[in-house]
Amino acid sequence: MAELSHPMAELTHPLWQAARRHADRPALIEGERVLSFAALYQDADALARHLAAQGVHRGDHLLLLEPDPLPIIRCLWATSLLGCVCIPLNPALPVAQIERQLATADARWLIGAGSGEEGEHIKLPPGCQQLGLPPLSLTATNAPLAATPEWPPLDPQTALTGTFTSGSSGHPKLALHSLANHRASAKGSGQLIPLGAGDGWGLTLPLYHIGGLAILFRCLLAGASLVLGERRDLEGFLQHPRVTHLSVVATQLVRLQRQGRSLAAGSLRHLLLGGSAFPRSLLDWLAGQPIQCHISYGLTEMSSQVMTGPANPDSRIAHLLPGRELRIAPIAGDEGQLEPGEEESGNVEGEILVRGDCLWLGYYQRGQLHRPLNKEGWFHTRDRGQLDTTGALRVIGRLDNQFVSGGENVQPEPLEAIIRSFAGGCEGGVDGGEPIDECYLVPVSDAEYGTRAVCFVEPFPADGGAELARWLQPQLASHQRPRAFYPIPPELKRGLKISRQQLCRWAEEQSQG
Repeated sequence: MAELSHPMAELTHPLWQAARRHADRPALIEGERVLSFAALYQDADALARHLAAQGVHRGDHLLLLEPDPLPIIRCLWATSLLGCVCIPLNPALPVAQIERQLATADARWLIGAGSGEEGEHIKLPPGCQQLGLPPLSLTATNAPLAATPEWPPLDPQTALTGTFTSGSSGHPKLALHSLANHRASAKGSGQLIPLGAGDGWGLTLPLYHIGGLAILFRCLLAGASLVLGERRDLEGFLQHPRVTHLSVVATQLVRLQRQGRSLAAGSLRHLLLGGSAFPRSLLDWLAGQPIQCHISYGLTEMSSQVMTGPANPDSRIAHLLPGRELRIAPIAGDEGQLEPGEEESGNVEGEILVRGDCLWLGYYQRGQLHRPLNKEGWFHTRDRGQLDTTGALRVIGRLDNQFVSGGENVQPEPLEAIIRSFAGGCEGGVDGGEPIDECYLVPVSDAEYGTRAVCFVEPFPADGGAELARWLQPQLASHQRPRAFYPIPPELKRGLKISRQQLCRWAEEQSQG
């Protein structure tokens, strides 16, 4: 990735820089439509002037409720010229959650639908107005750019984007990121996964997720094309002649694995697998693919990737990306304590702590930024991990997911891996039906054990999980075995991640009913 060439470059808008450097190169590809970097900048300029005429000011929070990524991309660049904060929302959320997020963000403007997916009206918070979006402006694409940007310099340390976290440890929090955060994230990624002009990264992740925003900035800063399409159509991206890079989560790949498909059908060279809980059978399959497959560990608070490495059956992530730091800290209640410097000796397990250039600005709460770091500037991720003697990381699971059953700690993720290995190892899957793609182990109240595990699986086996329960009998201890199996409720499948807290509440209602 090219370095910036002069001291003021950090303050010059990156889209303007790209339009000067890669004017006629394709910035966006959507079906037959191709937008050059110059055209994208000129549309952002026109849209920014339109928004300013509507009363949008520097520092305003503009939220988007759009299922289509193109309006979000247009608004993000336009609002960045104005000095606003662009915050995409998940349009599949229930209306009540959308209304809470609008209030949490102190939304001044909303672009997109004024109703939920089921047609329910969205009540805007006080001081928030809804705006329409003008058509894509392509009338001046041949006009040369000015020698210097016409907009005020962009402060790389102020908020540029906002992303609501998945809410794994409570209500979703609004994390704000700066241009400096996104630049550091993209630069570190490019050190291990080369990306340049002529390449294309398929947008398979939503822009309300930090993984989707990271793709956007990687492409912009490298002069590569962002390829749009139906993000659930992984097959379409694989066959696209301009897609050389893809980011996916495990559930997106499982179907292709089951079908025995090759990932080399088109121009794909790099596949980046993120999220958590990589099934061993999936990693074995990736190892045989004729492209470079990478696994990664990242989080919203670090602007996406922290560690990345070649896919391997042990799920060990080999490389800490430049500009990041990671260490292992002892967990209260665990047997034994780490001595000072012990994490460098290798093979230690504890909580993952991170810091670095891509560390987010903080959570937005009541008009203030709150960044919960310890006195040394480390962020406690609440992820349990292990560093081996080579410095490779194995992510074990979320500390928030752990529960106690019969006086024993239960960490769900390793047990879920066992369940998936059963489904993947059986001819035709459980009970002769479809193999299990997803499973989640969560606790419910129990008179004898205090809490007991129940298991959500998808697809749900025709026998209700009876065969799976028999197979698990010798595999798991009594406090680890699920006492019941459920299908994943459709109303809880509204985002890239499924909320374990919502699964817990649903299961508790079933057990008490």
